[in-house]
Amino acid sequence: MTQSRSEYIVLVHPVSTGFELISRAKERGYQIISVFCGNLDIPNLFNFDTLKSIIEENSDYCFFSGTIEEAVNNIKSVCSRPIAVIPCSEPGVKYASILSKAFGCFGNSIQTAEVTRNKLMLREVINKSGLTSIKYMGVVDEEEAMEYIRKQYYPVVVKSPEGTAQNQVFFASNELDFIDSIRTIFTEPNILGNHNSECLIEEYVQGEEYAVNLFGTGHGFVLTDIWQYEFFENRLYKKLYYNIWEKSAEKEELSNLIEYAVRVAQAVGMNYGPVHIEIMNHPERGPVLIDFNLRFMGTGSLGLTTLQKFGGFNLLDLTIDVFINGYVDTFENNINSNIVMTFHPIDQEGIIRIISGIDTIKTLPSYVSHECRVGLNEYFSPQPYYYTFPFRTLLANKDKQILEHDAQLAHEEFTIYM
Repeated sequence: MTQSRSEYIVLVHPVSTGFELISRAKERGYQIISVFCGNLDIPNLFNFDTLKSIIEENSDYCFFSGTIEEAVNNIKSVCSRPIAVIPCSEPGVKYASILSKAFGCFGNSIQTAEVTRNKLMLREVINKSGLTSIKYMGVVDEEEAMEYIRKQYYPVVVKSPEGTAQNQVFFASNELDFIDSIRTIFTEPNILGNHNSECLIEEYVQGEEYAVNLFGTGHGFVLTDIWQYEFFENRLYKKLYYNIWEKSAEKEELSNLIEYAVRVAQAVGMNYGPVHIEIMNHPERGPVLIDFNLRFMGTGSLGLTTLQKFGGFNLLDLTIDVFINGYVDTFENNINSNIVMTFHPIDQEGIIRIISGIDTIKTLPSYVSHECRVGLNEYFSPQPYYYTFPFRTLLANKDKQILEHDAQLAHEEFTIYM
């Protein structure tokens, strides 16, 4: 049903899956006010000039505001009260909660947003809740970090408390690595363009790593999808996404992870919309929280295709509806196929002369879709972050062996020549 064109939805920092939200909301007849707040120069996350032109072209109104007060006034210049304020990406989580409160819209609390945007605060909440956690410490300078590490064992993980998407997450197996990581975090801006006043040091936990994605319906949580990570290393980086395997068909066997994820979401106090929770399944301790993000999983259109084609629900529609109404009816995750998303990082740097293998990959029995983020004659520089990888595919098959074979072929076939 097409809605009245006088109804306005505010999308806060609509990058990545936010582009998909803009398109879907417009298809449903809503007018879109895209809002960016705070630091707008985030070179590690997106090219500002490119982003600005895309958002302005696709939104009915677009405002780049330095402060919340400015954002509120900009929105009021269009309408007295939007029907929803929706966070679309990591930088917009806290701003969306503040704007939701300002306009009396449904949204997760400001306190919840603050906890999810600061990994040190998140660790403290999990500890107080009694859930299984890991040893950690927040430090404010190199001296304090060195004092702490002398009483610990390597390896450890060193993080920016406000980082995201793998940015400023370092594995330190010795003192030299540790010092280099600490200095990087205190001297270089994080992915959001902010300088870190604290650094988080965590115990290194081993086990199988999963992403458990839930949806807050306003009256509970539904599992939307669950993925097991498979990593590899190349000559440049030690931990890169290689494959992620969708495991909803095994959700009964993984019920301990799902129950743990729900308890984490409850402890944090979230109620509305998608949440992406990364969990390590430790062989002795069981599920242990790695990270928690009030957003869609960063798999873009391929992730949304998975849920709509195989799960039987549209996550974009659910997100729009829950922030408008404050609830959606409970729904079922009906994924029963074997699914994998393959990632294809490249360790070369230079001008792309040839891209090969895509046509062959499209003929694989398990092929569903793909994303290619590079073009001929473009300059490419390798980075360790999944959102910079030039190519990824979505494959699905009832036969697990065929799927595994096709995934390997996809890795073998895709090639870039500089």
